[in-house]
Amino acid sequence: INEKIFVAYGFQNMIQVFDMNGEFLHSFGESGNQLGELIEAYKISASEDELFVSDSGNRRIQVFDTEGNFLRQFSTDMDDIINSRPVDVVITDNRIYVAESSTSSILIFDMDGNFLKRLILDEIGLNTLISGIDVSDEIIFVTDSNNDKILIFDIDGNKIMHFGNSGDHYGEFNNPKDIVSDGQRIFVSDTYNYRIQIFDLIP
Repeated sequence: INEKIFVAYGFQNMIQVFDMNGEFLHSFGESGNQLGELIEAYKISASEDELFVSDSGNRRIQVFDTEGNFLRQFSTDMDDIINSRPVDVVITDNRIYVAESSTSSILIFDMDGNFLKRLILDEIGLNTLISGIDVSDEIIFVTDSNNDKILIFDIDGNKIMHFGNSGDHYGEFNNPKDIVSDGQRIFVSDTYNYRIQIFDLIP
């Protein structure tokens, strides 16, 4: 945004800001549970010059401007979820999709943070651990870190397919985390194999 790169720095409880050449500019956030403070801020999504941060340890999404000023927040504890863990956040079609790992479900909010619905994904097992999501063309892409798989669902949460297993060969994973689709390909961060894997999106 505004020719800046924003990086969620996980366990350091801060957001780092770089220019387009990779030069460090500044950071914002510090450890805590007050407004503007963070605990385990894993992922960021941007919309209309606003940054939406998954403040996992504080069970909320915080919203900042591009200078790092706090704007607002909303909780991810709702329905029967009282100890939520929002590990990823994606914005598409004026909806905020939050990956909630404690129940392996997707929480959907409007752009003001009003809760709309909880999407319980079809055929999710007890050992599933959602760690990353993306939403593209009404398809939901999910990384399952516990089982080293990629799960693909329609926009209603019905399972379309899955692929992958544990290992270090191509098409195998060791703790996949982030996932992004551009509508034609799927990009997966294969964390402990120290690589990005790219797959064609089957029509």
